[in-house]
Amino acid sequence: MSLLLLSPLRADPSAPDDAVTFPTPDALVGTLIRFAWLASMVLAIGAVVFRELVLPRVLAPTWPEGPRRLAARAATLGWSAALLALAALAGRLVLQVQELRIPDVPVDVELLQMLVWRTTWGKLWLVQIALAVAAWRAFAGARAGYRVGWTVAAACAAGLAVTSALGSHAAGVEGWARVAVASDAVHALAAGGWAGGLATLFMAALWHRSGTPDDPAALIPRIVHAFSPVALTAAGLLAATGVINSWLQLGSLSDLWLTTWGITLLVKLGFVGSAAAFGAWNWRRIAPRLGDPDAADLLRRSAWWELTAMTLALLATAVLVATSVPSAQ
Repeated sequence: MSLLLLSPLRADPSAPDDAVTFPTPDALVGTLIRFAWLASMVLAIGAVVFRELVLPRVLAPTWPEGPRRLAARAATLGWSAALLALAALAGRLVLQVQELRIPDVPVDVELLQMLVWRTTWGKLWLVQIALAVAAWRAFAGARAGYRVGWTVAAACAAGLAVTSALGSHAAGVEGWARVAVASDAVHALAAGGWAGGLATLFMAALWHRSGTPDDPAALIPRIVHAFSPVALTAAGLLAATGVINSWLQLGSLSDLWLTTWGITLLVKLGFVGSAAAFGAWNWRRIAPRLGDPDAADLLRRSAWWELTAMTLALLATAVLVATSVPSAQ
């Protein structure tokens, strides 16, 4: 998942390659903005996946209102993700202007018009703004109980994944651009299904402890069992498309440890592997015990660590997408 916001990664670009350097403040801000964009997309997709693929398989005969309340919480998370996307898009515009402006020359309307209306980046940015606004309104409608809100939100979340892929490194792969863009879009959707779906499950169900009027504790075993096949499918797609994306971007296998892009990818894979290990532990060891008094607390803690690893993987991705790919060097 790339954004082509190539912020500087070295404090002194003229320093030799083996010099010890640190990220500049601008690079750190750029990384945070890209992270916010990726996180908003993943959370929006995850909210839709939780509502459309998980909750329909959760039966609650003793609490008929349970699924509806969980859906409302998922919609709230999606609504928040859409607002975060709008903020990140504003930050992306600022970063892109800084990339194009001439030093010591004030930014004028002509530069903004040229960037937004006359470049591929700007046209994609406008589409993403429209999709984020539509998603924000759709999630608000879904939270109020309108079924059509989820349909529109799903289309918008998928649109964000596709437009992100169209503006990524994948679009520049010679001879394989269509395959690379499709793989990158599926990669984003799979990340949303796994990481975003788990985040939604955590916030909608696991975060709420016993004793509250709308406590979903009794539904947690059913929710987890309904989410497990979705997470496994998403993780499989994430791995498969990750291999395809890496193969298309790497010039050779040695680029994995000889280039900044490859080393960053290895760091990301380490975090993804950690998240997968926690997920496997949840699936094989904790999920079968759900219903025991302490199992929900164990699942809550383990899911927290899984989400932490996923967050770090997303942060590594925010660095990765701003690093020149080996195949383009």
